[in-house]
Amino acid sequence: NTYRTCTLNHRIAVIVKTKMMATNISRLTLLPLLHLLLLSPITFAKTWNAIKSTTAFIPSKNLLTTTTNSKHDDLHHHLVSSFQKHSTSSSLFSKPSYQDYANEGGIYKPFAIYAWEKIQQHAFLQLNTQNQNIPNELQFNSSPAKGGNTPEGTCVQISVQSLLPSPEKKSVMRMARFALLETLTPSSSSSSSSSSSGDKMECVTNAIHVLNLVLFPNPNLVSLSLPILGIDLVTLPGGKHLVAIDFQPILPLSEQQQQDEEETIKREILPSKYNMHRDKLSKLHSHYCLCENTTLPWGGDIPPAAQRFFSPYAVWTRLSGDDGLNVLKNDVWDVFVDYLDLYIDLMKEVVVQQQNDDDDDDE
Repeated sequence: NTYRTCTLNHRIAVIVKTKMMATNISRLTLLPLLHLLLLSPITFAKTWNAIKSTTAFIPSKNLLTTTTNSKHDDLHHHLVSSFQKHSTSSSLFSKPSYQDYANEGGIYKPFAIYAWEKIQQHAFLQLNTQNQNIPNELQFNSSPAKGGNTPEGTCVQISVQSLLPSPEKKSVMRMARFALLETLTPSSSSSSSSSSSGDKMECVTNAIHVLNLVLFPNPNLVSLSLPILGIDLVTLPGGKHLVAIDFQPILPLSEQQQQDEEETIKREILPSKYNMHRDKLSKLHSHYCLCENTTLPWGGDIPPAAQRFFSPYAVWTRLSGDDGLNVLKNDVWDVFVDYLDLYIDLMKEVVVQQQNDDDDDDE
Protein backbone atom coordinates (compact mmCIF):
# COMPACT_ATOMS: atom_id res chain seq x y z
CA ASN A 1 0.00 0.00 0.00
CA THR A 2 2.83 2.38 0.84
CA TYR A 3 4.51 1.70 -2.49
CA ARG A 4 1.31 2.30 -4.43
CA THR A 5 0.57 5.50 -2.53
CA CYS A 6 4.09 6.74 -3.25
CA THR A 7 3.62 5.85 -6.90
CA LEU A 8 0.52 7.99 -7.12
CA ASN A 9 2.24 10.75 -5.14
CA HIS A 10 5.05 10.92 -7.68
CA ARG A 11 2.62 11.16 -10.58
CA ILE A 12 0.68 13.91 -8.82
CA ALA A 13 3.96 15.69 -8.03
CA VAL A 14 4.60 16.01 -11.75
CA ILE A 15 1.17 17.60 -12.19
CA VAL A 16 1.71 19.98 -9.29
CA LYS A 17 5.13 21.10 -10.50
CA THR A 18 3.93 21.65 -14.05
CA LYS A 19 0.78 23.53 -13.18
CA MET A 20 2.43 25.79 -10.64
CA MET A 21 4.40 27.20 -13.55
CA ALA A 22 1.52 27.24 -16.03
CA THR A 23 -1.29 28.90 -14.07
CA ASN A 24 -1.76 31.49 -11.37
CA ILE A 25 -4.03 29.27 -9.27
CA SER A 26 -3.00 29.49 -5.63
CA ARG A 27 -1.07 26.69 -3.98
CA LEU A 28 -3.63 26.62 -1.18
CA THR A 29 -6.27 25.68 -3.73
CA LEU A 30 -4.37 23.26 -5.98
CA LEU A 31 -2.59 21.20 -3.36
CA PRO A 32 -5.65 20.26 -1.28
CA LEU A 33 -7.45 19.41 -4.51
CA LEU A 34 -4.75 17.03 -5.68
CA HIS A 35 -4.37 15.45 -2.26
CA LEU A 36 -7.96 14.25 -2.63
CA LEU A 37 -6.68 11.85 -5.26
CA LEU A 38 -4.69 9.83 -2.73
CA LEU A 39 -5.91 6.48 -1.51
CA SER A 40 -6.44 7.34 2.15
CA PRO A 41 -9.97 8.33 3.20
CA ILE A 42 -8.33 10.17 6.10
CA THR A 43 -6.46 12.36 3.65
CA PHE A 44 -9.73 13.03 1.87
CA ALA A 45 -11.45 14.10 5.08
CA LYS A 46 -8.64 16.41 6.15
CA THR A 47 -8.32 18.19 2.82
CA TRP A 48 -11.98 18.63 1.97
CA ASN A 49 -12.33 21.44 4.50
CA ALA A 50 -9.36 23.15 2.90
CA ILE A 51 -11.11 23.14 -0.47
CA LYS A 52 -14.22 24.64 1.10
CA SER A 53 -12.31 27.73 2.17
CA THR A 54 -9.89 28.08 -0.75
CA THR A 55 -11.86 27.19 -3.88
CA ALA A 56 -10.39 29.14 -6.79
CA PHE A 57 -12.00 31.90 -8.81
CA ILE A 58 -14.58 30.46 -11.20
CA PRO A 59 -15.51 32.48 -14.31
CA SER A 60 -19.23 32.75 -15.00
CA LYS A 61 -19.11 31.57 -18.61
CA ASN A 62 -18.53 28.43 -20.69
CA LEU A 63 -21.39 26.37 -19.33
CA LEU A 64 -22.88 22.99 -20.23
CA THR A 65 -26.36 22.12 -19.00
CA THR A 66 -27.02 19.16 -16.73
CA THR A 67 -29.68 18.16 -14.23
CA THR A 68 -29.17 17.45 -10.54
CA ASN A 69 -30.90 18.06 -7.23
CA SER A 70 -30.46 20.90 -4.78
CA LYS A 71 -30.45 18.97 -1.51
CA HIS A 72 -27.31 17.17 -0.41
CA ASP A 73 -28.92 13.74 0.00
CA ASP A 74 -30.72 14.03 -3.33
CA LEU A 75 -27.45 15.04 -5.01
CA HIS A 76 -25.74 11.95 -3.66
CA HIS A 77 -28.59 9.67 -4.73
CA HIS A 78 -28.64 11.26 -8.19
CA LEU A 79 -24.90 10.82 -8.65
CA VAL A 80 -24.83 7.19 -7.52
CA SER A 81 -27.86 6.35 -9.66
CA SER A 82 -26.18 7.77 -12.75
CA PHE A 83 -23.35 5.25 -12.38
CA GLN A 84 -25.62 2.31 -11.60
CA LYS A 85 -28.39 2.89 -14.14
CA HIS A 86 -26.75 4.68 -17.05
CA SER A 87 -27.67 3.34 -20.48
CA THR A 88 -26.03 4.25 -23.76
CA SER A 89 -27.34 4.46 -27.27
CA SER A 90 -24.01 3.49 -28.85
CA SER A 91 -23.88 0.37 -30.95
CA LEU A 92 -22.45 -2.83 -29.53
CA PHE A 93 -20.32 -3.04 -32.66
CA SER A 94 -18.90 0.49 -32.67
CA LYS A 95 -16.59 2.43 -30.40
CA PRO A 96 -18.55 4.51 -27.87
CA SER A 97 -18.24 8.27 -28.06
CA TYR A 98 -18.06 10.94 -25.39
CA GLN A 99 -21.51 12.16 -26.37
CA ASP A 100 -22.99 8.73 -25.66
CA TYR A 101 -22.29 9.36 -21.97
CA ALA A 102 -22.55 13.16 -21.78
CA ASN A 103 -26.08 13.49 -20.45
CA GLU A 104 -25.14 15.04 -17.13
CA GLY A 105 -22.39 16.17 -14.81
CA GLY A 106 -19.00 17.78 -15.32
CA ILE A 107 -16.35 17.39 -17.99
CA TYR A 108 -15.02 14.04 -16.79
CA LYS A 109 -18.20 12.34 -15.61
CA PRO A 110 -18.67 10.56 -18.98
CA PHE A 111 -15.18 9.07 -18.53
CA ALA A 112 -16.04 7.84 -15.04
CA ILE A 113 -19.40 6.40 -16.08
CA TYR A 114 -17.91 4.51 -19.03
CA ALA A 115 -15.11 3.05 -16.90
CA TRP A 116 -17.40 1.96 -14.07
CA GLU A 117 -19.86 0.43 -16.50
CA LYS A 118 -17.10 -1.39 -18.36
CA ILE A 119 -15.49 -2.78 -15.23
CA GLN A 120 -18.74 -4.10 -13.82
CA GLN A 121 -19.70 -5.75 -17.12
CA HIS A 122 -16.85 -8.25 -16.78
CA ALA A 123 -17.66 -10.89 -14.19
CA PHE A 124 -14.16 -12.39 -14.38
CA LEU A 125 -12.80 -9.28 -12.60
CA GLN A 126 -15.04 -10.22 -9.61
CA LEU A 127 -15.22 -6.60 -8.47
CA ASN A 128 -18.68 -6.81 -6.98
CA THR A 129 -18.40 -5.13 -3.58
CA GLN A 130 -18.97 -1.37 -3.71
CA ASN A 131 -17.41 1.23 -1.42
CA GLN A 132 -16.67 -1.19 1.43
CA ASN A 133 -13.42 0.65 2.18
CA ILE A 134 -14.90 4.16 1.90
CA PRO A 135 -17.03 5.54 4.77
CA ASN A 136 -20.48 6.74 3.72
CA GLU A 137 -19.74 10.33 4.65
CA LEU A 138 -16.72 10.38 2.34
CA GLN A 139 -18.39 8.92 -0.74
CA PHE A 140 -19.93 12.26 -1.67
CA ASN A 141 -19.48 15.84 -0.59
CA SER A 142 -20.38 19.28 -1.87
CA SER A 143 -19.14 22.73 -0.95
CA PRO A 144 -20.04 26.24 -2.18
CA ALA A 145 -17.48 27.61 -4.63
CA LYS A 146 -15.99 30.94 -3.63
CA GLY A 147 -14.63 33.82 -5.69
CA GLY A 148 -15.40 37.42 -6.57
CA ASN A 149 -17.37 36.67 -9.73
CA THR A 150 -18.65 33.23 -8.83
CA PRO A 151 -22.37 32.89 -9.69
CA GLU A 152 -24.59 32.31 -6.68
CA GLY A 153 -25.23 28.65 -6.03
CA THR A 154 -22.05 27.42 -7.74
CA CYS A 155 -20.64 24.40 -5.96
CA VAL A 156 -17.76 21.97 -6.12
CA GLN A 157 -18.87 18.33 -5.80
CA ILE A 158 -16.65 15.35 -5.22
CA SER A 159 -17.49 11.67 -5.24
CA VAL A 160 -15.26 8.73 -4.42
CA GLN A 161 -16.25 5.21 -5.46
CA SER A 162 -14.50 1.88 -5.17
CA LEU A 163 -15.03 -1.72 -6.24
CA LEU A 164 -13.52 -4.63 -4.32
CA PRO A 165 -13.66 -8.40 -4.80
CA SER A 166 -15.61 -10.46 -2.30
CA PRO A 167 -13.32 -11.75 0.48
CA GLU A 168 -13.98 -15.37 -0.46
CA LYS A 169 -13.15 -14.79 -4.13
CA LYS A 170 -9.72 -15.29 -5.66
CA SER A 171 -9.76 -12.24 -7.90
CA VAL A 172 -7.14 -11.02 -10.31
CA MET A 173 -7.93 -7.48 -9.11
CA ARG A 174 -7.31 -5.91 -5.73
CA MET A 175 -9.39 -2.76 -6.24
CA ALA A 176 -10.78 -0.23 -8.70
CA ARG A 177 -11.26 3.32 -7.45
CA PHE A 178 -12.06 6.75 -8.81
CA ALA A 179 -12.29 10.25 -7.39
CA LEU A 180 -14.38 12.67 -9.44
CA LEU A 181 -14.50 16.40 -8.78
CA GLU A 182 -16.93 18.66 -10.67
CA THR A 183 -17.76 22.37 -10.63
CA LEU A 184 -21.44 23.08 -11.26
CA THR A 185 -23.63 26.18 -11.15
CA PRO A 186 -27.43 26.70 -11.34
CA SER A 187 -28.70 27.36 -14.84
CA SER A 188 -30.47 30.60 -15.62
CA SER A 189 -33.66 28.70 -16.42
CA SER A 190 -33.85 27.29 -12.89
CA SER A 191 -32.99 30.43 -10.92
CA SER A 192 -36.63 31.39 -10.52
CA SER A 193 -37.49 28.04 -8.98
CA SER A 194 -34.41 27.36 -6.89
CA SER A 195 -36.51 25.99 -4.08
CA SER A 196 -37.54 22.97 -6.14
CA SER A 197 -35.93 19.60 -5.54
CA GLY A 198 -34.78 19.20 -9.13
CA ASP A 199 -32.85 22.33 -10.05
CA LYS A 200 -30.95 22.33 -13.32
CA MET A 201 -27.21 22.68 -12.90
CA GLU A 202 -24.63 23.66 -15.49
CA CYS A 203 -21.10 22.39 -15.84
CA VAL A 204 -18.63 25.27 -15.52
CA THR A 205 -16.11 24.14 -18.11
CA ASN A 206 -13.58 26.88 -17.34
CA ALA A 207 -13.17 25.77 -13.72
CA ILE A 208 -11.78 22.90 -11.68
CA HIS A 209 -12.64 19.38 -12.82
CA VAL A 210 -10.66 16.25 -11.88
CA LEU A 211 -10.89 12.53 -12.51
CA ASN A 212 -8.44 10.13 -10.93
CA LEU A 213 -9.04 6.48 -11.85
CA VAL A 214 -6.85 3.62 -10.64
CA LEU A 215 -7.09 -0.14 -11.22
CA PHE A 216 -4.89 -2.26 -8.94
CA PRO A 217 -4.08 -5.88 -9.80
CA ASN A 218 -3.92 -8.39 -6.99
CA PRO A 219 -0.26 -8.63 -5.93
CA ASN A 220 -0.87 -11.75 -3.84
CA LEU A 221 -2.51 -13.92 -6.49
CA VAL A 222 0.71 -15.06 -8.16
CA SER A 223 4.29 -13.92 -8.36
CA LEU A 224 3.55 -11.57 -11.24
CA SER A 225 4.42 -7.89 -11.42
CA LEU A 226 1.48 -6.53 -13.34
CA PRO A 227 1.17 -2.80 -14.01
CA ILE A 228 -1.35 -0.49 -12.38
CA LEU A 229 -3.69 1.35 -14.70
CA GLY A 230 -3.43 4.98 -13.60
CA ILE A 231 -5.43 7.79 -15.19
CA ASP A 232 -5.36 11.46 -14.17
CA LEU A 233 -7.46 14.03 -16.02
CA VAL A 234 -7.29 17.58 -14.65
CA THR A 235 -8.88 20.82 -15.84
CA LEU A 236 -8.06 24.15 -14.18
CA PRO A 237 -9.36 27.72 -14.61
CA GLY A 238 -8.02 29.35 -17.74
CA GLY A 239 -8.82 26.41 -20.01
CA LYS A 240 -5.71 24.42 -19.10
CA HIS A 241 -5.88 20.63 -19.09
CA LEU A 242 -3.51 17.90 -17.91
CA VAL A 243 -3.75 14.33 -19.15
CA ALA A 244 -1.78 11.36 -17.80
CA ILE A 245 -2.79 7.82 -18.83
CA ASP A 246 -0.43 4.92 -18.26
CA PHE A 247 0.17 1.29 -17.48
CA GLN A 248 2.27 2.14 -14.42
CA PRO A 249 5.21 -0.24 -14.20
CA ILE A 250 5.85 -2.31 -11.11
CA LEU A 251 8.76 -4.42 -12.37
CA PRO A 252 12.02 -3.22 -10.81
CA LEU A 253 14.65 -1.41 -12.84
CA SER A 254 17.76 -3.26 -13.91
CA GLU A 255 21.15 -1.97 -12.75
CA GLN A 256 21.79 -0.50 -16.20
CA GLN A 257 18.45 1.28 -16.18
CA GLN A 258 19.13 2.66 -12.72
CA GLN A 259 22.37 4.16 -14.01
CA ASP A 260 20.76 5.64 -17.12
CA GLU A 261 19.85 9.24 -16.27
CA GLU A 262 20.29 10.87 -19.67
CA GLU A 263 17.91 8.90 -21.85
CA THR A 264 14.30 7.87 -21.41
CA ILE A 265 14.19 4.75 -19.32
CA LYS A 266 13.21 1.76 -21.44
CA ARG A 267 11.85 -1.05 -19.38
CA GLU A 268 9.58 -4.02 -19.43
CA ILE A 269 6.20 -3.39 -17.87
CA LEU A 270 4.77 -6.89 -18.30
CA PRO A 271 6.04 -10.43 -17.86
CA SER A 272 7.18 -11.87 -21.18
CA LYS A 273 4.16 -14.17 -21.46
CA TYR A 274 2.06 -11.06 -22.09
CA ASN A 275 4.18 -9.58 -24.85
CA MET A 276 1.18 -9.55 -27.16
CA HIS A 277 -0.54 -7.03 -24.91
CA ARG A 278 2.65 -5.01 -24.62
CA ASP A 279 2.85 -4.85 -28.43
CA LYS A 280 -0.77 -3.68 -28.62
CA LEU A 281 -0.03 -1.01 -26.04
CA SER A 282 3.01 0.13 -28.01
CA LYS A 283 0.92 0.43 -31.18
CA LEU A 284 -1.76 2.46 -29.37
CA HIS A 285 0.88 4.80 -27.99
CA SER A 286 2.47 5.26 -31.39
CA HIS A 287 -0.91 5.88 -33.00
CA TYR A 288 -2.00 8.55 -30.55
CA CYS A 289 1.25 10.19 -29.47
CA LEU A 290 4.01 9.66 -32.02
CA CYS A 291 2.29 10.32 -35.35
CA GLU A 292 3.17 13.50 -37.20
CA ASN A 293 -0.18 15.23 -36.70
CA THR A 294 -0.78 14.16 -33.10
CA THR A 295 -3.05 16.33 -30.96
CA LEU A 296 -1.47 14.85 -27.82
CA PRO A 297 2.14 16.09 -27.81
CA TRP A 298 4.50 15.14 -25.00
CA GLY A 299 3.72 17.25 -21.94
CA GLY A 300 7.29 17.99 -20.91
CA ASP A 301 10.20 16.36 -19.13
CA ILE A 302 9.49 14.13 -16.17
CA PRO A 303 11.81 14.68 -13.19
CA PRO A 304 14.41 11.87 -12.92
CA ALA A 305 13.13 10.84 -9.50
CA ALA A 306 9.67 10.20 -10.93
CA GLN A 307 10.64 8.52 -14.22
CA ARG A 308 10.59 5.04 -12.71
CA PHE A 309 6.85 5.41 -12.17
CA PHE A 310 6.10 5.99 -15.88
CA SER A 311 6.19 3.44 -18.67
CA PRO A 312 7.53 4.12 -22.20
CA TYR A 313 3.88 4.08 -23.31
CA ALA A 314 2.60 6.83 -21.04
CA VAL A 315 0.24 9.39 -22.54
CA TRP A 316 1.34 12.62 -20.89
CA THR A 317 0.17 15.88 -22.41
CA ARG A 318 -0.97 19.41 -21.62
CA LEU A 319 -3.77 21.07 -23.55
CA SER A 320 -4.91 24.67 -23.67
CA GLY A 321 -6.57 27.16 -25.97
CA ASP A 322 -9.94 27.12 -27.66
CA ASP A 323 -9.54 23.58 -28.99
CA GLY A 324 -8.41 21.97 -25.73
CA LEU A 325 -11.87 20.91 -24.59
CA ASN A 326 -12.67 19.49 -28.03
CA VAL A 327 -9.47 17.40 -27.95
CA LEU A 328 -10.48 16.10 -24.51
CA LYS A 329 -13.88 14.98 -25.74
CA ASN A 330 -12.49 13.27 -28.84
CA ASP A 331 -8.84 12.24 -28.88
CA VAL A 332 -8.33 11.94 -25.11
CA TRP A 333 -11.61 10.03 -24.89
CA ASP A 334 -10.40 7.58 -27.55
CA VAL A 335 -7.10 7.01 -25.72
CA PHE A 336 -8.96 6.56 -22.44
CA VAL A 337 -11.30 3.94 -23.91
CA ASP A 338 -8.53 2.04 -25.71
CA TYR A 339 -6.15 1.94 -22.73
CA LEU A 340 -8.92 0.88 -20.33
CA ASP A 341 -10.21 -1.79 -22.71
CA LEU A 342 -6.70 -3.16 -23.28
CA TYR A 343 -6.05 -3.31 -19.53
CA ILE A 344 -9.26 -5.29 -19.00
CA ASP A 345 -8.25 -7.61 -21.86
CA LEU A 346 -4.90 -8.11 -20.13
CA MET A 347 -6.62 -9.05 -16.89
CA LYS A 348 -8.81 -11.51 -18.78
CA GLU A 349 -5.72 -13.19 -20.20
CA VAL A 350 -4.21 -13.36 -16.71
CA VAL A 351 -7.35 -15.14 -15.48
CA VAL A 352 -7.10 -17.65 -18.35
CA GLN A 353 -3.42 -18.27 -17.59
CA GLN A 354 -4.19 -18.81 -13.91
CA GLN A 355 -6.93 -21.28 -14.72
CA ASN A 356 -4.57 -23.20 -17.01
CA ASP A 357 -1.89 -23.25 -14.31
CA ASP A 358 -4.41 -24.53 -11.75
CA ASP A 359 -5.48 -27.31 -14.13
CA ASP A 360 -1.85 -28.32 -14.62
CA ASP A 361 -1.32 -28.44 -10.86
CA ASP A 362 -4.39 -30.66 -10.44
CA GLU A 363 -3.04 -33.10 -12.99
